Amino acid sequence: MKILRQLLINLLYYLKVDILFEKIGALLNNVAVYRINKKLSSKLTFIDEGGGGFFIAGDLSKFSMGEGSYIKSGSYLECSGGITIGKYCHLSRGATIISTTHEYNRRPKIPYDEIDTLRPVIIKDFVWVAANCTILGGVTIGEGAIIGAGSVVAKDVPDYAIVQGIPAALIKYRDIEHFNKLKTEGKFY
Repeated sequence: MKILRQLLINLLYYLKVDILFEKIGALLNNVAVYRINKKLSSKLTFIDEGGGGFFIAGDLSKFSMGEGSYIKSGSYLECSGGITIGKYCHLSRGATIISTTHEYNRRPKIPYDEIDTLRPVIIKDFVWVAANCTILGGVTIGEGAIIGAGSVVAKDVPDYAIVQGIPAALIKYRDIEHFNKLKTEGKFY
C-alpha cells in the first residue's frame, strides 16, 4: 500500500495536478468577484495570495467598499447587518467581520433565539486590518487606524489609533501630522 501511494504521489507530481488545482482555484475566485460585483453598487477588489478564497455572506445590498480598498485570501465577511469599508483600506489574510449577533438575555430559547440582531460595521478611510483579525458587530474603526495581527475588535477604534490584542487595546497613535501630509499629497497605496 505504501508503494502504491508513493507511485500515485509521483504520478500526480509529474502531471502537476497541484498546480492545476491552484490555477482553477484562482480562476474560481475571479468568477466569484465578478459575480459579486454584478450585484454591488461599489466594486469589490480581492487579492489572491494563494491558499484560499474569500466568502461574503448575508445581504450584499448592505455591503460597500471604497476605491482602492481590498480584501485578501481567507477573509469572511458577514454583511447582513451592514459593512461599510472606506477608501484605501487593506484587509489582510484571514480578516473576519461579523455584522449580526443573537440575543440571549431573557429570550424565549437557549442558548439564544433565532432572531438576528443587526449591528453594522463601519471602517473609515485608510485603515489597515492586519492578518487574522476579527471585527465584531456595532464597531466603527476610525480613519487611518491600524488593527494589529490577530486582534479581536469589540469596541470602536478612534481615528489614527493603533490597537492590538484580544480584546484590541490602544497601543499608541499614528503620527497624525505625517498622515495628513501624505493624505493631502495623495500618496495612497
